[in-house]
Amino acid sequence: MDKDLPAPQLSLDGAPFGVFRTDEHGYCTYTNAAWQEIYGLTLAESLGDGWTRGLHPDDREFVARQWLADAESGRPFDLVFRVLRKDGIGRHVRARAWSVPGGTIGTVEDVTEAEARAQQLRSTAQLLDRTGQIAGVGAWDIDLRTREVRWSTQTYRIYERTPDWQPSIEDGMTYYAPEARHVIAALVDRAIQEGEPFDTELPFITATGRHLRVRAVGDVEREGDQPIRLYGAFQDVTAQRNASDELHASRERLRQLYDDTPALMASVGQQSQVLSISRLMLARLGLAREDVVGAPATVLLHGQPAERLEALARVRERLRARGGIEGLPVSLAHRDGAVVHTLMSAVVERDTEGRSVRLLAVFEDISESVQRQAELTRERALREMVERQAGELSRLADERREMLDVLAHEVRQPLNNAMAALQSAAALGGSQRGDDAMQRLARAHGVIGDIVAQIDNTLAAAALLVGTHALQRTDTDIDMLLQLVVADFAPADRGRFVIERQTPTRTASMDLSLMRLALRNLMANALRHAPAGSPVTLRVADSDEPLALLLEVEDQGPGVADAVRAKLFERGMRGPASRGQGLGLHIAQRALQLHGGAAELVRSEPGSTVFRLVLVQGDPDVAHAPSPPAAP
Repeated sequence: MDKDLPAPQLSLDGAPFGVFRTDEHGYCTYTNAAWQEIYGLTLAESLGDGWTRGLHPDDREFVARQWLADAESGRPFDLVFRVLRKDGIGRHVRARAWSVPGGTIGTVEDVTEAEARAQQLRSTAQLLDRTGQIAGVGAWDIDLRTREVRWSTQTYRIYERTPDWQPSIEDGMTYYAPEARHVIAALVDRAIQEGEPFDTELPFITATGRHLRVRAVGDVEREGDQPIRLYGAFQDVTAQRNASDELHASRERLRQLYDDTPALMASVGQQSQVLSISRLMLARLGLAREDVVGAPATVLLHGQPAERLEALARVRERLRARGGIEGLPVSLAHRDGAVVHTLMSAVVERDTEGRSVRLLAVFEDISESVQRQAELTRERALREMVERQAGELSRLADERREMLDVLAHEVRQPLNNAMAALQSAAALGGSQRGDDAMQRLARAHGVIGDIVAQIDNTLAAAALLVGTHALQRTDTDIDMLLQLVVADFAPADRGRFVIERQTPTRTASMDLSLMRLALRNLMANALRHAPAGSPVTLRVADSDEPLALLLEVEDQGPGVADAVRAKLFERGMRGPASRGQGLGLHIAQRALQLHGGAAELVRSEPGSTVFRLVLVQGDPDVAHAPSPPAAP
C-alpha cells in the first residue's frame, strides 16, 4: 500500500468506474486508474488543468462553460461529452460531480456503446419518422390492459393534432366521417374480440376540417387467449385515391373516346385476338361487338381463310421490318360479304420491359376512292373504245365519202351527159326524127331523170347521215330556185306545174343545193301520186311568226295512207305504190332542219294533199315547231 495516499483514495483505485477530485478552484487533485484508462492520461498528466487536454477539441469549450455554470449555481454537474485519447481513439463519457468541503468529487463512466445505441435508435426513429412522413404512413398502438393510446409523429400529422395531445380510443375514431365511424368501430371490435385483422379505406375529417381518404390497418397481439395490444398503421391515401379515381375516370373517358372516335380502330393481342374495336368500325363492317372481341383478328379480313392468313402475315412482316405500319392496303370484310377497302396504320404498345402488349391499329376507309377509281378506269376504257370506234367510223365515213365522190363523178356525170344528149335529140325537127323514136327518147329521158334523182338523194342522205354537209346559206333569188327545180324534170312533166306566188318577196337566205333537192323531192313525190295529167300546184308565201318563206306543194292524189302517216318523214318509209327508196321526204325534213325549219304534212285527203317547207329566216337557231299532220 502506498503510504503517501489516504486510505479512501487507495480503495478507489480498484473501482470499475473513473473517480476524480478537484479543489475549490476546479483543479484536479486525484484520478483513479479507471479514469486514467478512459481518458488515456497518466495520473501526473491529469492533475491540475491537465485533464482538459483529454477533452475532444469540439467539446472543450462547451464542457468548461457547463462546469463553471453548475459550480456557480451549486447544481450537480452531469454531462455527456467526448474525450479524445492520445492514441486517437474517441470515447463518449458521462461525468457527474458533487460539491464537498474543499472542492468536488465526481465519477466518469464510458458510455460510448450506450451512446452509439442511443444514436442508432435516434437515427432509426428519425428515419422512420421521415419515411412515414414521405409515405404518409403513421403508426399507432393501444395497450388493451391500460387503454393507453400511442401515436407516431406522422399519425399526429394526419390528424393535424399536436404531439402533446393524448387521445383515447374513442377520440381516435371520432375523426372518421360520420358515415364511416360505425365501420371502423366494428372492425376494431372484431379485431379485439375475434382476433381478425383489418385493412380498410374510409373517409376522414382532420382537426382542421380537411376531408381525406385514409387507410387503416390493424392487428391484435395476444398472450395466450388474452388480447393485450392492438397495433397498426395509418396512412393518408387521399392523393393515391384521387389519382386512382382520376385514372379510372381517364380510362373510362379513353374507352368512351376510343369507342366513339370517328375512325375505324381496333386493338389486337399477342395471340392475334381482337381486344377492342371502335363502334364506328363495328357499324362500318355490320358486326356486333360480341361477335368480334376475343375472336381471331382474321374475322375482320376479307377473302378465303388462306387469303386472310396471308394478309395477317403481311402485317406481322411489316411490323418486324419497320416497327410500325403506315398506309398498308388491307381489305376488310362486311357481314354481307362486301369488301371494305382500307389503309392500315398501326403501332405496337409495349410494357415497361419493352415487351409487346398489343397492336393498336387505325383503318382509313378508301372504298369510295377505290370505287371512283374503278369507275374512272372503266370510263377511261369506255372512252378509249368509243374513240377507237369513232376513229373507225370516221375512217369508214371517209371511205364512204370517197366512194360517193367516185359515184358522183363516175356515174352521175355520164348520166347528165346522156340527159343532155337526149334533150338535144328531142329538140331536132320532125324531119330529122320519127314519132316512135321521140317516144323512146322521152321514156329514156324519164328513166335517166329518175336515176339521177335517186343518185342525188342517195348522195345527200349519205352526207346528211355522216354529218359532213356544211350549211352554206346565201341570199338566193326565189324565182331562180323555182326555175332550177322545174328544169330538173322531163319536159313532159314541166307543163303540169302551176306556180302561185302569194308574196312579193324576191330573195331568201338558204343553202341553194339543199333547198333545190328538198323542193324537187316534194314535187317529184306529188307527180308520182297525182292522177296522170293532173296539175301539181306550187305556192310561194311567207309568214311573220316565225319569220319564214313557205313553199307548199299540192297534188290531187288519194292522200297519205294512215299506215305511213305517223312515220312519214323517217328514213326508208315509203307507201305501197312507191318505187323509191324512202329517202325523199326524209332528206327534205333533214335539209329544212339544218335551216332551222321543218318539212310538214299540212293536209291529206282524197283530191288534195299539201306538203309545206318552212324555210326560217333571221336567227337560224330558233327551230320551227312543225304543225301536226292534217286529218284525212
